Amino acid sequence: MKHLQNPLRLALRLSLALLGLLLAATLILTLVRIPIDLSFARQGAEAALGEALDREVRLLGELKVRTSIWPSFEMTELQIGSPPGFEDRALASLGRARVVVGLLPLLEGKVHIRSLEVEGLMLDLERLEDGSVNWAPAAPRDKERSDSPREQSMALVVDELLLGDISVQFYEHATGTRDANDSANTSGSGSASA
Repeated sequence: MKHLQNPLRLALRLSLALLGLLLAATLILTLVRIPIDLSFARQGAEAALGEALDREVRLLGELKVRTSIWPSFEMTELQIGSPPGFEDRALASLGRARVVVGLLPLLEGKVHIRSLEVEGLMLDLERLEDGSVNWAPAAPRDKERSDSPREQSMALVVDELLLGDISVQFYEHATGTRDANDSANTSGSGSASA
């Protein structure tokens, strides 16, 4: 009987050691800022962003995360396409975007963004003769998706919003006019809940 207790003790010790290692790894990842290159996940990120925006999304640059209790996500050279029926040009392209998000607020159903930085933002806005615009979100595909309790109770807080090097072009198809506007930098903060 004694020889059966030793394997059980060993299994228990190994299980506790593995649990301790997992806990230590979790603490290290949340407390120590470790940069991780996620370029290998580019296609998945493009697909997820494309589905969320209902637009074609191309991530041509880097995709990185820096771990911590407030992880930062950074991407470069992002393009968001216009919906069908508009000119075959990107609705938006940006040189660099960085967002710092709180992990603990997510457990409460809140999105707390400490900072959102966007540099090199170029918007190409269009209005067709029928009045439709390329920047309006697409209508929800089904009732279930738009009425989910998670979407209804989500709160959003943005502590700091920094926009730099912005260029906006607007094309009015009915009149054939194209306007352009450039801005150097702007910043702000705010909160909202849905």
